[in-house]
Amino acid sequence: LESSSSLLRGLIIHYCVYKARLDKIFKLKRLNNYMLLSEAAYREKTGQEISGYYKTRLYQYTYRLRLKPIEEEDDDYIQTYKVGKKKQELDELVAKNLRRFSLTGIV
Repeated sequence: LESSSSLLRGLIIHYCVYKARLDKIFKLKRLNNYMLLSEAAYREKTGQEISGYYKTRLYQYTYRLRLKPIEEEDDDYIQTYKVGKKKQELDELVAKNLRRFSLTGIV
C-alpha cells in the first residue's frame, strides 16, 4: 500500500484519503463520482483493500492521458444498417459519442 511508517499508513486508511481526494476532484468538476464502491463491496473488503482500490482509481484518473488508449472496435450493427438517411444519422451519433467520450474531455 504505502512505503511509509505503519502509523502514516494507518492514518491514510482510517481517514480514506484517496477516496476524499477523488470526491474532491469530482465535486470541483461538478461530476458524479462513478468510481465509488457499492455498499456490499465496501462491507466485504478490508480497510487496506478499500484504500488500495481508491488509490488505483485516483492514479488511473490522474494519469488517464498517459495510460494506453482503448482500441476502437468495429460495430457490426452500424455497418449493417448504414443506408441512406439512416447512414447519416448513425454517422452523426457515432461522431457525437466519440467527442463525448474522448479523453480530452471536449463535449
